[in-house]
Amino acid sequence: MDDLSRRREALAPKIEELMKIAGTLGLSLGVLHQGKTIHVANFGCRDVAAKLPTTDETIYLLCSLTKVLLAATVTIHPIRSSGNTTILDFPPKEDPNVAKAYSTVDDTSPAKITTVQATDKIFSGAVAGFRTCVKDPPVLYDALMSAANNQISTGKPSTPGSPLKQK
Repeated sequence: MDDLSRRREALAPKIEELMKIAGTLGLSLGVLHQGKTIHVANFGCRDVAAKLPTTDETIYLLCSLTKVLLAATVTIHPIRSSGNTTILDFPPKEDPNVAKAYSTVDDTSPAKITTVQATDKIFSGAVAGFRTCVKDPPVLYDALMSAANNQISTGKPSTPGSPLKQK
């Protein structure tokens, strides 16, 4: 085992301690280095009642990141539809790998949160419409960091080849 692997493994008890202090029930994390995911770790559970552990495939709600991603997507690739098709016509499918949503009360015990819904009466998809597992965000963060570094170094408002470019 190399030194980097030992150091990553040594962090596990500290991460678990921080999760306990914060009342965080489940966590999947990825470490990105020079554009590649070099480490993935999973802690806790995705469903407290069923005692299901988190895995590399656990789907998490991106919550507030949904707004940023949706705005960028619509700006770059305008949504085209025919007739009266809306986002409500594409409800999320049930998936046993989706992490349950919990809040933490003062004593750090979990309180289950009803997942946001989109119906013909309400739409809360912007709060948690995007879902992903630990494998995807590092790719997004790498694209954002590469674009930011390029724009800082060149002084230009967009990055060639980036999907996050101004038109």
